[in-house]
Formats: sequence, structure tokens, C-alpha cells
Amino acid sequence: MMGLRYGFQIGQLHFIYNAQLAAELVKSSMIYPIPNTPEWMLGLINLRGSLVPVFELNCYFNLPTDHRSQSLILVLGKGEKVVGISLTDYPQLLSELTILET
Repeated sequence: MMGLRYGFQIGQLHFIYNAQLAAELVKSSMIYPIPNTPEWMLGLINLRGSLVPVFELNCYFNLPTDHRSQSLILVLGKGEKVVGISLTDYPQLLSELTILET
């Protein structure tokens, strides 16, 4: 039997991560843009004194984006290996038979 996993959806793409991975959901706080970066690099957030890069995967994968509905940042990892992903919905706990709804 596999360990617990969470999944989220970006457009029609489905992503899964292990529940043991350090993860945190953050309500969209101030994202500080970085000049001369690709459009999919939204910028940095300050998470308790640590800078976290935030990415817009819809834009990276050339999928439709509705910036007005983005309200969550999924922060994965810790220390120097941390990344933020802009989401519109909460990740779902998955079982072995769960299929994300499209």
C-alpha cells in the first residue's frame, strides 16, 4: 500500500505529492515581482522571514490563466529547496482509487 498523497490540478494537468513532503497552504500574500524574469515566475513571498519563489504553472504550460481567482499558494519543501505554486483550489487527499475530477 502506498503512503498518503495529495493532488491538485492546473488546467487539465494533475500533480501528486507525497504527504510526507513539507507542505503549507498560504493565502495569497504580497508577491514581490522580480524584474526581467519570465511571466510564469510571479515573484517572491516572505514566509516567516524566508524568501519563497512563486510560480504560475498555468502560464508555464501555456494554459488559460485567471489571475483574479488565484488565492492560494502551495509551498512545498523547506530551506533552500522550497517552492511556491499558485493555486485556485485546495489540494485533495488521494487514496489508491481516487481520480481527480476534471
